[in-house]
Amino acid sequence: MEILVMSRDNDLFRMMKQIGIRTFLWARNIREAKQMLISKDVKMIVIDLQGQEKEGFSLALYIRGIHRHYLTPLIMLAENNRYEKQSFCEAHCFAYYTKPIRDEKLWNHMSMIMSVMDPSYIPLGLVFRTRDGIHRVEISDIRYLEILKHNIYVHTSYDVLRYPYRTMSDCLSQGRGQLLQCHRSLAVNRDYIEYIDYSNRTIYLKGNQETIDIGPKYIKTLWNTLTEQRENSIL
Repeated sequence: MEILVMSRDNDLFRMMKQIGIRTFLWARNIREAKQMLISKDVKMIVIDLQGQEKEGFSLALYIRGIHRHYLTPLIMLAENNRYEKQSFCEAHCFAYYTKPIRDEKLWNHMSMIMSVMDPSYIPLGLVFRTRDGIHRVEISDIRYLEILKHNIYVHTSYDVLRYPYRTMSDCLSQGRGQLLQCHRSLAVNRDYIEYIDYSNRTIYLKGNQETIDIGPKYIKTLWNTLTEQRENSIL
């Protein structure tokens, strides 16, 4: 499922990479965007109006003039709410966000749209089999995992869930790179990392004052993994 983003904001580019959208089409102007619309099977469009309001609305109207894109989900981004009414009334956008944008909020909205547009789309999740049946927890909801006393505790954005012991390697495999092991008994979701204090071996999580430890043998691996991610986001 191709997602087209038109923006000149490098911070937005990095955020799109970090929130789990590993592949998307990036256009810096209307000419590049139109070429991608013609040559690619675009299913969702994000237009950043910051610094290119005229181009942004020109592209939106162009999109709505194409029969196959008349109902294509369109998300508009802007510095303030000045263009909100115009975006909904003229461009028929699905959502309008003002900066700074909370990455998890944007991702949740895009994920919801993708799940509706593409029935085969299934968000990453961990599956646990218990006596009560099969339980599935979406990766995007998991803050971190903790193995303790023959149980695995899944710390989510809404609750702490306890399941019978699972190996950390099995959980990391299902997480497909989204979960990073930082301790023999801990793994953190990279999207919830606010700050890492390598000197004191502590990870600060977004949204509250919660912290988790880094095991001595995992410092180098964690540093290398996140450094590589940042470098790839800039390229």
